[in-house]
Amino acid sequence: MTVRLRAADARAAITAAEQALLAYQEGEEWAYGTWAQIRTGMAHAYLLLHELDAASAALAPVLAQPPALRLATVVTRIAELGRLLTQARYRGDPLARSLRDQIDEYQMGKQATRILEGGVGDRASDA
Repeated sequence: MTVRLRAADARAAITAAEQALLAYQEGEEWAYGTWAQIRTGMAHAYLLLHELDAASAALAPVLAQPPALRLATVVTRIAELGRLLTQARYRGDPLARSLRDQIDEYQMGKQATRILEGGVGDRASDA
């Protein structure tokens, strides 16, 4: 997914993210940080396509996680999305503004931590 994002191939990045999320649904060993990075990458790809509704939906479960699960790497990636939303193409868009506000709130309460991967997270939050 990350390689596809760097190549600006947003559709392929979304497909890779969907495959990764499906693997979790089928029983892949749970790792909260990886799950959050997948959803954040998916949101990034949707932003590249100017699909704000889909980006918001992809990111919502991550933004809803409690501060104790806000890993520094995830907070950094989400901050990148906030910067994307400041681009001229999003000015005046109420959904972009709402998503930036949600990202700001997430960052203000970040209490970013370095939780070890494995066993942390709530599969139900991915539904």
